Amino acid sequence: MSNFTVEKYSSEHYDEWQDFVRMSVNGTLFHEQKFLSYHDEGKFEDCSLMLYCKDELIAVLPAAVLQRGDRKVLKSHPGTSYGGLVFGTIPKLKAVIDCINAVEEYARNNNISRFEFRQAPKIFLSTPIDQIDFALVQLGYEREDQELSTCYPLLEYRDIPIEDMVKLFENDGRNKVRKNVRKAIRAGLEFRELDNSEIDKYYEILLDNLVRHETKPAHSLADIKKLKELYPERVRLYGVFVAGNMAAGYLIFNINSNGWHVFYGSMDYKYQVERPTTFGLFMLLKTLADEGYEYLNMGISTEDGGRVVNWGLLDFKESFNGTGIIRIYWSKNL
Repeated sequence: MSNFTVEKYSSEHYDEWQDFVRMSVNGTLFHEQKFLSYHDEGKFEDCSLMLYCKDELIAVLPAAVLQRGDRKVLKSHPGTSYGGLVFGTIPKLKAVIDCINAVEEYARNNNISRFEFRQAPKIFLSTPIDQIDFALVQLGYEREDQELSTCYPLLEYRDIPIEDMVKLFENDGRNKVRKNVRKAIRAGLEFRELDNSEIDKYYEILLDNLVRHETKPAHSLADIKKLKELYPERVRLYGVFVAGNMAAGYLIFNINSNGWHVFYGSMDYKYQVERPTTFGLFMLLKTLADEGYEYLNMGISTEDGGRVVNWGLLDFKESFNGTGIIRIYWSKNL
């Protein structure tokens, strides 16, 4: 432990942090200070940490401190989807254990009595590093929640004609992707990236969708516009149009060079019969595959920390040849 020091992040380390995450083996968009900066100042008590070994930065941890009653909790930054330790190079098991111990020591020294975080899905790692999970179990961390997300491997869709891609989907009576995509193509549905003037209309459709499900988006319209301004190439909005009218939309984030994450998919229910979300997701797969990405993550279909499955939502996602990936929420009382 004597070789390890932990420093709380401050703005003077912005460039060092950014460069480290970009060159890391498991960093994502959500680990970048540039991304975290879109939140209003003071919204979270930031406690992002930088871990050094003999003055060399070897890991970073985007995090915040939450107050729960009389307890302080160190938590994956609440303003992100993924957290956990980010390593610059493939770490040896001993280094992982030493880093986690260093974070725990820092927490105890600052009257923090619990550590919680969710790591990025393994499809976004540049190489397997299961020594992190192994170390967590060895050190007494618990899988508080584990949610099931659906992702799409994109390799088989790369550089093939649309009709050949359509044939890759089953047509067994239950799975109607092939039928609905062909129907959309015949009807002349248009799929394209939205420009900034169309974001308001997209958000209007999104709000209407979520009201139907008695919920609301995690991002305001201002948030989405700010993120699009911060990341003009890595935050995209796509729309599906029926006779020139926006019928569906997708907001996606470029997680890293491996692929993208769908944050919101929504539909104007006036056009439900045209199945614009089916056509939109199909075209997303094709577009990102042709750009050379490996994966598109569609997000979770579970609730209550993975204890409840939304079978209808999962069936839709799996019908596009999707496969499951686990999103684990780790925790430990210190």
